[in-house]
Amino acid sequence: MEEAKKVKSVHPLALEGSRTKRGGVVRVQEREDHIYFGEGRHRLAHVGDEVVYPDGSVSCIVSGAGYGFAYRGFPAAIIGSEAENGDVIEWLPDTGIAAEIHVPEEGIEGFLVRGYSAPWK
Repeated sequence: MEEAKKVKSVHPLALEGSRTKRGGVVRVQEREDHIYFGEGRHRLAHVGDEVVYPDGSVSCIVSGAGYGFAYRGFPAAIIGSEAENGDVIEWLPDTGIAAEIHVPEEGIEGFLVRGYSAPWK
């Protein structure tokens, strides 16, 4: 039996409605298809989606789960993802959903790297 890898850190996936340190709210862009959680009620956020602030300003999410969880080349946004303006996603809405990325000691390619695009065919 293969020995389990040691986990360096755990990061919940960011969903639409997640919040940032500076009070922004994650807004998932309209696209052809989405990854949904919780019986289709909560859309997963990705690199390229937006953070909207109370003053109406908008910043794009620029880092995420890297190769650890990507859909169509776009890494999933996670707690700890950064926006273009340097803000960081830090809060997840209470959805009862426990979806997270477990980062092994050796790391994950592109994990929280600004501008990383996962290979996709």
